[in-house]
Amino acid sequence: MAFNPAVSSKETTLFQVIEFVIQEHFPESRIMPNGGRVFTDSHFFRGIAIECYSFNPVIIPIGDRRGVYSNNECISIENIRRSVRLTLKIVEQVVY
Repeated sequence: MAFNPAVSSKETTLFQVIEFVIQEHFPESRIMPNGGRVFTDSHFFRGIAIECYSFNPVIIPIGDRRGVYSNNECISIENIRRSVRLTLKIVEQVVY
């Protein structure tokens, strides 16, 4: 089955809020498009004109990168907490 390319504009309120929240917590970081070979279901949303970003604010130490997208994929509790906290901040700023 073929899908349209998974591309969302960076010129949206959501993208601007993501950048703002991440810069607030990680001033040295930059938000960059993912050019990796990762499958996402976002094409279903884009197909009905909903902008989507595959975004998860986790920090993966260099030594743990082998576990990303592997059979034994894992993530720290600290990363889960950070991801939930920052994602909620983003949603609150977009909704209100």
